[in-house]
Amino acid sequence: MLADVHAKNGNIQMAIHHLGELMNIAEAENKTQAQADAALKLGLLHYQEQLIQKSVSYFQKHFELTRKDESATKSMRAIDAARVNLGIAQANTMMEACKHMVLNDVQALLEWKIKKNMRLPTAAK
Repeated sequence: MLADVHAKNGNIQMAIHHLGELMNIAEAENKTQAQADAALKLGLLHYQEQLIQKSVSYFQKHFELTRKDESATKSMRAIDAARVNLGIAQANTMMEACKHMVLNDVQALLEWKIKKNMRLPTAAK
């Protein structure tokens, strides 16, 4: 596949472009497996480029397409692998949000921690 060659040669943007075209053709022809494969590769390439939000959307699409695939090759292993990719990308999104809060708004973080500690029940004496 042309996108694989571009990716191996370090031309990630061209690989993404070709996979996007493949995705469009697969959607027009209602080829679920081809859509799932393209979505997975797009998710991986965007993740590699640190475009976490885009990778999450492609991993989500891959997961949904893998779950709905009615072909004989559908297996729990493929669904679980899709779920893992999606989960890792989503966790990284959450980590980025926490990192942003810690680095940019320490005061709000401290206020949240103080309020949380004030709500904790005290042990009975």
